[in-house]
Amino acid sequence: MKFGSIVNNGVMITGGTVKNSSVVGQQISASVQSSEQNSKQDKKYDVGLSFANEDRAFVEMVLHHIKKTEMRYFYDKDEVAQIWGNDLYRYLTDVYVNQCKYTVVFHSAYYTKKKWTQVEWGGIRTKQLLEQKDSLLLVLLDDSDISEITDQWSYLDGRDYSPKEIADIISGKISMD
Repeated sequence: MKFGSIVNNGVMITGGTVKNSSVVGQQISASVQSSEQNSKQDKKYDVGLSFANEDRAFVEMVLHHIKKTEMRYFYDKDEVAQIWGNDLYRYLTDVYVNQCKYTVVFHSAYYTKKKWTQVEWGGIRTKQLLEQKDSLLLVLLDDSDISEITDQWSYLDGRDYSPKEIADIISGKISMD
């Protein structure tokens, strides 16, 4: 699966529900609320952080500064009790589609190769398609090829900003709502 592609193995969107969606070879069924029900103000999290484990150290530096703000965030290690025992395909899709106002994708060469980041990416893309609102905040961490998505979305080059500056920019974006 290429990073910018959407796997369409019979995805049918009806009444705000994704049915028979294939994500990395697994069948999932994710309930997606309609745009009216799913407004950014009603979300549990202001921001969800999506990244490959190899980039965790950098993301944690950004998170250190996010924790100093009033932002509500989804970060996997802070949600271990909630995640434990759940079907991760359904859980992660629900988090990124229904519970996060924005998702910050920390993109690197590792991101496109990981099973769980592809599950997260599938949820993020589903949200973009259903809500037709911009909720993807892309941070590039290296020179990996992202031409398929940078033609469509603006992004930050994470190498040009400190972790604090990235957290401040995220906070600024959230405060615009």
